[in-house]
Amino acid sequence: MSVNLKKQSKQINIHSLKTKPFSMKKIILIIILTGASFICDAQNCIPSLNYDGCDLEVINFTDYTAFQWYRNGVLIPNAVEWSYEPLEAGSYTVKAFTAYGCFGVSKRFKIISWCGI
Repeated sequence: MSVNLKKQSKQINIHSLKTKPFSMKKIILIIILTGASFICDAQNCIPSLNYDGCDLEVINFTDYTAFQWYRNGVLIPNAVEWSYEPLEAGSYTVKAFTAYGCFGVSKRFKIISWCGI
């Protein structure tokens, strides 16, 4: 599949590639914006987390432009930075968005104790 879109005199070319013929298991989307390219697939967009005993942090945070944190699968209001200080036990994840419209969700990080305890 190949699609050309024009908007405000900028051309966007979208191509999808399959790793196996007739297989829909993995489709890689390549977006080319005025000469720059970025590959959106599950492996490129998964944020990695680190916990220092006080803060959960996205290790590769410069790859992303927006964040949303979740506890036990429930959105945490106003938790939209690259780091988050858990205030209670639970399983935490972050959804991170790139400038190219891709996003990924981190693996669950289980917090048993946190700062102040």
